Amino acid sequence: MISPSGAYIRFSSVEEARIIAGQYFQDLIAAAKKLGGVLIIFGGDRKVYQIDKSIYQNYDASQHASLNKVLEMAELIYYSGTEGIPTELYELSRRLFDIDGNAGIVRMRDGKQMIINDAAGEVLKIKSFVDATNRTRDEYFHPGDLQTFLQRCRQELEPNNPQSVLEHTYRAFDVDLGINSNDGWRQFTTQYTLHEVAGNLYQICRAVTVTDIPRPTDLIV
Repeated sequence: MISPSGAYIRFSSVEEARIIAGQYFQDLIAAAKKLGGVLIIFGGDRKVYQIDKSIYQNYDASQHASLNKVLEMAELIYYSGTEGIPTELYELSRRLFDIDGNAGIVRMRDGKQMIINDAAGEVLKIKSFVDATNRTRDEYFHPGDLQTFLQRCRQELEPNNPQSVLEHTYRAFDVDLGINSNDGWRQFTTQYTLHEVAGNLYQICRAVTVTDIPRPTDLIV
């Protein structure tokens, strides 16, 4: 698939990618150079790699290079579901590669974390990217903060308007420790933009600050 911002190549498995991309390695590098970037998508592996300008500019075509070596240099995001990233989210997911720091994409109708970037692992203390990309906001948000947040989203965010940005601060808990734990509570200040894609609403979320906090005293469970 080719779009104005780049190309997308989807493989059914990592093994298939290594075989096919290995055979057409020079063509892959050429496509990245011409189109500005190529996303490598592996079905069932929950990973999306981007071969961007920084890779092909540093790539020496006279030297032997394998797909594995290129993927080691590539930027990486993780998506939800075993069927692979939905086609309609290809363009939106590419924007995560342009964000420094922790970022992700959340589906609005159920609050599900669809995609997170590699930087989220350290910031969010993620133990499993598989689990992290299947969580919904009601599983980790302070319940009162979630209601306030959703109300602000309805009132203040306009879909597909780059000037419409919501910055919101909320409290969240470590899902492994649970809501009743005195440990694992953190406060996030995050910026959100709203995007309508194929009839569905998604948010791109970018963490601004993250701090550890005591267990909230206003928590009612």
